[in-house]
Amino acid sequence: MHIERLMTREVVSVGPEASVLAARLKMDAHGIRHLPVVAPYGILVGIVSDRDVRGVTPFQMHHNPAVEAEMRRFARLTVGDIMTPAPHTVGPATPILEVLERFLETGVGAFPVVDPDGVLVGIVSEKDVLRAVVRHLSAECLVQLGGGER
Repeated sequence: MHIERLMTREVVSVGPEASVLAARLKMDAHGIRHLPVVAPYGILVGIVSDRDVRGVTPFQMHHNPAVEAEMRRFARLTVGDIMTPAPHTVGPATPILEVLERFLETGVGAFPVVDPDGVLVGIVSEKDVLRAVVRHLSAECLVQLGGGER
């Protein structure tokens, strides 16, 4: 089975000129932890994670919003300033087992899925793959117990 069967096709993304605050709000609104960064025509140029955003969010912002200098600095930060450029990617035809191995090798939580021209066509997270494995194992258990058919 190829990863295109599991990937999210309606990808929420952002441009490198977007503010970090806008990226955080977009991630929160969509309940996601990884935000592909795309240039015109959907070309993937980077990825930003919730960890990247937390890493540059001023501590004082959480505890003392009156710290103006930190707030101004944070307000000027763009996604392009903090993104991981040229992130690890997979293609739609990448086998699921290979994707699982790459998750283990790289330690990242999601791979943008790109076509041969580098255009973003989806995203697949560890959660997506784990969900598929659980479904597969559940079906296997049912067959072994005589409660289902293949």
